[in-house]
Amino acid sequence: MYCKNCGNSINDNAVVCPNCGVQVGELKPSPTEQTANAPQKGNAVGIVGFVLSLVGALFWIIALIPSTASNALMWIAILLDIAGIVCSAIGRKRAKKENASFGGLSLAGLIVGIVFVALTVFFLILGVILLSSVVSYF
Repeated sequence: MYCKNCGNSINDNAVVCPNCGVQVGELKPSPTEQTANAPQKGNAVGIVGFVLSLVGALFWIIALIPSTASNALMWIAILLDIAGIVCSAIGRKRAKKENASFGGLSLAGLIVGIVFVALTVFFLILGVILLSSVVSYF
């Protein structure tokens, strides 16, 4: 192939003439540029999972405050955390499968949900142990 500007022989794959610097071919975006310019897929399920887990954690904390202590709040917190865990797990799986964004929020939702469900189970077991020791004392 020859340069249209200076007439020198150039490589067939050349985009710019090495002699005169005139563009002779079409610039093709690299694979990294193509993925960077591609629209990002969202992860709504992962975001919902994180929000549910976070709201469940807040309900759990509010349920422990003596002036607002309520079994109903604790049950709502547990249900929200379990729903958050499920949504976060689905969101995490989709984020990995579809290379979607917000996979980190899915992971955070899983962690928050699991921690607060584990704390609930721990305090329930602790309460049963303490209650049984008090009952056996009398």
